[in-house]
Amino acid sequence: MLPMIGQTLYVRRTRTDLVTFKSRLVELRQTFGYLDIPIHAEHHTPLQIERGEAFWVEFREQDGALCAFPTHLLSVEAIPQTVWQIELPSEDDVLREQRRDFFRVQASFPVKLEYENETHKFLVDVMCKDISGGGMALIIPRSVLIHAGSLVRVRFTLPSLNFAVDTFCNVIRVGPMNDHGYKVTSLEFSNLKEPIRKKIIQFTFWRQRYLQE
Repeated sequence: MLPMIGQTLYVRRTRTDLVTFKSRLVELRQTFGYLDIPIHAEHHTPLQIERGEAFWVEFREQDGALCAFPTHLLSVEAIPQTVWQIELPSEDDVLREQRRDFFRVQASFPVKLEYENETHKFLVDVMCKDISGGGMALIIPRSVLIHAGSLVRVRFTLPSLNFAVDTFCNVIRVGPMNDHGYKVTSLEFSNLKEPIRKKIIQFTFWRQRYLQE
């Protein structure tokens, strides 16, 4: 139960510290790993700690669960970029929360959106803005009249996996219309089967690594 190479990590000085620094796992060895120097998510400044100092690392499992473990800085190396060498935890030292919070990635691909009103059913072609294991956001034109609380159906194929998804969604939020007549609509997957959710999460992990290259 360790993060994958290329996966995004979040570093905190203590388990309960509200300030997080973003990093990435670069390499894994038997007892230690290398990660990019953690950078503050908002201020873009590096985390300053001393060799031997302890901190916490957080990451997401492929099922969306949040995992965290304590570690400490072994050394600062150049391979060739400057990285931190940290001690890897034993499985017993990795804390896993049952609460699932899915990582969302930007992704643009076509989606068929099906919705209906009191008298008619509509099928329109729209675009995905971002997606996670829990839902997705669509860019829809002004002609599509749906509102929060509606039940809609989406059909799309995940890029890179060539995996077809056909599921119902609850409309969570319909954003304001932009100057070009489009609005962002947030959807939550409804009764999504776990094998399909795992494929979507697999795509988000692939997409995350692709965007970091």
